[in-house]
Amino acid sequence: MKKTLLIAALAAWIMGGFLWGQTITVTAPVAGDDWCVGSTHAITWTSSGVTGALSIKLRPEAGTLLNIKSSTADDGSFTWSIDDAIPPGRYRVRVRTVSDDPLIYGDSPLFTVSACAPAGSITVNSPMETGAYMVRGATPMAIAWTSSGITGDVRIELENNDTAALFLVAASHPYNGSPLSYSIPDGVSPGTYRVKISQGTVVGRSGRFGILAYVAPSLSLVSPNGGETLYQGRYHTIEWDAHNLDGNVRIELLRGGVVYQVLAESHFVNTGFFTWRNILSSSGGVKYMLGSDFKISIRTLDRRFRDVSDASFTIQAQPGVWLVKPAAGEVWEEDSTREIRWNAQGLEGRTVIIILKFTSGSPLNIRPIAEGVPAMDKRYTWKVMDLDSGPYNLRPGTYSDAVISIVTEGSGWRCSSASKEFTILKR
Repeated sequence: MKKTLLIAALAAWIMGGFLWGQTITVTAPVAGDDWCVGSTHAITWTSSGVTGALSIKLRPEAGTLLNIKSSTADDGSFTWSIDDAIPPGRYRVRVRTVSDDPLIYGDSPLFTVSACAPAGSITVNSPMETGAYMVRGATPMAIAWTSSGITGDVRIELENNDTAALFLVAASHPYNGSPLSYSIPDGVSPGTYRVKISQGTVVGRSGRFGILAYVAPSLSLVSPNGGETLYQGRYHTIEWDAHNLDGNVRIELLRGGVVYQVLAESHFVNTGFFTWRNILSSSGGVKYMLGSDFKISIRTLDRRFRDVSDASFTIQAQPGVWLVKPAAGEVWEEDSTREIRWNAQGLEGRTVIIILKFTSGSPLNIRPIAEGVPAMDKRYTWKVMDLDSGPYNLRPGTYSDAVISIVTEGSGWRCSSASKEFTILKR
């Protein structure tokens, strides 16, 4: 019997030593707290020597425990939204180990759960379309809302979505003063915003919308804007900048300040460009365009916006060169004097290179006859084979595959022409 009592006492001493230092202390709610049904609060605690998950109970002043959370991490905090099913009354919060073996718990002081008056609400109805855009300094936007459970004034602000910065719309505005017409001032930076309407802790927010800086409607011709040289038969791009414009534009070619040709009766303004093919000739009744007094006019169809080239531009004939002599089958003897001839247009101020070559590629291949010859001279006198010297000297004989080419180049273009095969007699 004594031995049994001794074992029981030893077990109790060991268990007591094991439990010693294992504590849970509830730090919120505190005595006197009054928490409303439907509100949200943080239940907090500290623990020592406890391992594993915890459960949270609601202990009425009289009655059985109610479950708040069956299992939660022992991290010292749990957010509790008080369910409508909790009857008003006086309670304690109990935080305890999930297991009863051993059972470690801590109770809060008594606090009150009340059926408080319904909280007020604010619902922002406009602007509500997420993804919409407002233009700063343009048409005012309508701010509209409904409210419940509040009276007096509300505060209205623009809330920047990226920085959370607030821009004041109205510090004090009647709660029932909806809608409000508001012009966004220049002080509001472009970005994404929400309208925030608040009265104390009661807050309503709109959907997210963009605010853009106002850009006045305008139409500005970019090219050709004066000083350019365009060539007949080529494609040219007429470019312009348009801001806050819709609809179409009319594009005209002016000559001497009056309309010479309508290039486009109606072209969509927001493309920003129009491709125009300058007319090559007057065949078929089409106007022949050459000169230095041209401008482009572009205007909206309602005539509210118009721009014209700042200065005149030039239209020139398409640069070209065509070799005329030697003709096919001609025979040119060494040391004879012959005239190489060609036609040219649009090459004023340009020079050409005249080249002799043999289509067989041997024995001379390619040799220049002359360089820097004015293109518009259209002729060059050559003493046949005067270029002949050194290791490139041709052997005497008949060369029936001779060809003369003429070449000129400019920025982004190249013109060339070649004769038909003719014969050179080398003595």
